[in-house]
Amino acid sequence: MKKIFLIFIILFIHLSLFAMTKTDRDFKNFDCFEIFENDYKHNNNWNEITNGKARLFFYFRLSTKENYVFIPEFYYVLVRNNEKYILGGFDIKKGFINGDCVHSFDTSDEDEKFRKNNLIGISIFALRSPFSLQGVALSSDKIIYKTETLQRFTIDSKKMTIVAWTPW
Repeated sequence: MKKIFLIFIILFIHLSLFAMTKTDRDFKNFDCFEIFENDYKHNNNWNEITNGKARLFFYFRLSTKENYVFIPEFYYVLVRNNEKYILGGFDIKKGFINGDCVHSFDTSDEDEKFRKNNLIGISIFALRSPFSLQGVALSSDKIIYKTETLQRFTIDSKKMTIVAWTPW
């Protein structure tokens, strides 16, 4: 009996760590487009992500400040059997987040300080290249500018969440 209970606990932990969480989030105020394999340039695990049937979407909201258009919030959403799974994204309040929409990719206090004090969103360049992201920020002189690349992502096909990608 103890062995069965132990196996059940291990199976539960395994499923909770490696299973995607279905979302009931309402994306009605978001625009979206489908991401295809040729948009996914930083890894070669596209078939493991989609399993031939699932489709990956980029859900986003647009905002403007002083005639500058930017993205304050977006999500990578995998749709499988009409169910939606968030693999990660960006929220101006939380920063870059992984699939559980809780854990931030702010790698240092300096990154978090920049996001909170200067960053106003993500460049609309993300609509052409959804895995290589530049920011839109406000300088100390209150001038809006586009940053260098803030983050590059790939998808971990085992955990089904976004992960930071670096070329080195």
